[in-house]
Amino acid sequence: MDDLTPHTTVNLSIFDRVEMNGGAFRVKPARDGKGYILTEIRGAGAVDFYKHAEIARFIRHRAIVVKKDYYTEAEAIRRKKKLLDPDIIPEHIKFRARMITRFLEEEKQGARERSDESILAFYDEYVSKYEEFVPKPRGGRKKVIVETHHLCTPRHFMRLVNRFEEGDRSPFCLMYGGDPSDASPPKRKLSDRTNQFLDAEARKLATAKRIDIALHWELMKQANRVSADPVTLPHIRTFYRRVAEMKMMFIELGRLGPEATRNEYELSKTANRTYHPLERIELDEDKLDIILLLQKTRLWDVLHPDVQKKLLIWKDRFWASVAIDCGTRSILALRLLDSNPNGRSGVATLHMAAMPKDDFARTAGAESNWIQHGIPQEVATDHGAAYLDGDFHEAVVNLCGSHLMPPTGNPKLRGRIERFFKTGKRWLRLFSGQTFSNPIVRADYDSVASASMDFEEMGRCLVRLIVDAYHLTKHRGLGGQKPIDAWATMTKLRPVNSLSDPEKEGLIFGLRAGTRKISRSGVVCLGIPYYSPEVQELYKHLRTRRS
Repeated sequence: MDDLTPHTTVNLSIFDRVEMNGGAFRVKPARDGKGYILTEIRGAGAVDFYKHAEIARFIRHRAIVVKKDYYTEAEAIRRKKKLLDPDIIPEHIKFRARMITRFLEEEKQGARERSDESILAFYDEYVSKYEEFVPKPRGGRKKVIVETHHLCTPRHFMRLVNRFEEGDRSPFCLMYGGDPSDASPPKRKLSDRTNQFLDAEARKLATAKRIDIALHWELMKQANRVSADPVTLPHIRTFYRRVAEMKMMFIELGRLGPEATRNEYELSKTANRTYHPLERIELDEDKLDIILLLQKTRLWDVLHPDVQKKLLIWKDRFWASVAIDCGTRSILALRLLDSNPNGRSGVATLHMAAMPKDDFARTAGAESNWIQHGIPQEVATDHGAAYLDGDFHEAVVNLCGSHLMPPTGNPKLRGRIERFFKTGKRWLRLFSGQTFSNPIVRADYDSVASASMDFEEMGRCLVRLIVDAYHLTKHRGLGGQKPIDAWATMTKLRPVNSLSDPEKEGLIFGLRAGTRKISRSGVVCLGIPYYSPEVQELYKHLRTRRS
């Protein structure tokens, strides 16, 4: 770099430490004042000269680290202390630190003295000015109260001033107990036998019985009193502190069990990861909290007319099978199931997720298009019966080759689909015939008698809610973007693969008919005869041939 090129001249001293290129250096200004001499510490002990322009270029490119005053006594003392987070300082300590700083500034200007009268006058003036900056309450909102703690006596205020000056004007020195970095861990004053006894009793609280601490203490005292070798017990407050010292995860492990505890304390590891479209989709089923009419379902058609007359209109809850794209939070598939989930229902949901769905939206009367579709890179499911089925696993492998099944008992690993089901439960409040979580919430509401929608009508309503409401609503997980806009934007940057080959679609999602005997009716599958010239030729020459 030319010295005539404008640059920032950085001030370095012999007390500074410079780190660059994996080495550490001592600094000494050059005699001609045009740069610095850097001497490597340990290592080869190399000596280099750098001009001010070169140092400036290193700093601009972040290729050099300068630790100011590293070799001074004050900095050495600070390094001995722990690095403390300023957020642990309470509000009233911050208030006192600002107050004392202001007092010392006015004392330096000669406006204050270290006397009771001067301190009391300072109180009145400082507090009145401070309250001017407290936000004023607005209509319908509570007044903002800033914790200032009580104003101490002038004598105590002077003790705090002295402590503040001795502690290099750090707010930590005003905290109870002084600077936390100077504190040593408290020592237990009880005997070893008493400590062991209290620790053992505290561990007994980690049980599914959820024992009350006070009750356990009374029983513990009685057992200790009649013991052959009793121990000296402290106050119950000590036992409360001993329980608080235990890890809450250990307590919850005994109370809730391993699965619930893991769900509570284990990191999801995928919560904040950003996916691109169809990099990962999640599938799950949930039973709708609403009673629907059974008419217009295939189950109603298979009932005998006499049975239909007796049942009139059968009412029941149904399953919903959903697929969601993790990257754009778009719903790729929604199927209502009039029977319990199985492998074929899971395959049908995956099929719907991969294929275009404009016809579904148009038939349901939606005003927007359902544009989300494509081949995913990985499919994540739980361990439900539908997803453990061989047909579903085979379809996933043939479609994308990756079927993920996170550990059971941890829904956070599939948090996006679980969160959508919570949204869906809010939608069901728009319809009559909904069920409730417990009889107390339901009260005298008759869910069966209030049922008013049949199976097909409910499906159309859910499609419209997804296409015209959910996809057009700003999503917090997308930074305030709508799912449909996120899909359009992200697929423009990273196009997705589509399943547009009918032959491949049939091989992946088609029904496995197995072997069938060729008869005079051709090949019969599910009661439907199939004919072709090839079948005719086979039947003519090999009447017993299986296809």
